[in-house]
Amino acid sequence: MPRGATLSPSGESLVSHARQSGVADRLVDGTLAGIAGYKNPVIRLLAANAFLSSEERIRAERQAAVIDLRDKGWTWQQIGDVIGTGRQRAWQIGHGL
Repeated sequence: MPRGATLSPSGESLVSHARQSGVADRLVDGTLAGIAGYKNPVIRLLAANAFLSSEERIRAERQAAVIDLRDKGWTWQQIGDVIGTGRQRAWQIGHGL
């Protein structure tokens, strides 16, 4: 896909569907609510610590999603637009930096 190209209808549909679904926010909100729902502060501490410790796994999932989009022909700029960054940061994410 040439630089500056717009998303195909299917690409636009993916972005629109993902944003309208609110699934990303619901996943984070649900996890945090689940942690906060425990009365035992030790459980909350361990759960919050586990969530924070999973950063490496979360970054790997993000990188895999970027690679999948690149394999589908998305440009670095298009990927950056979806996550609110520039194309350089999208490239860095795609390369695990």
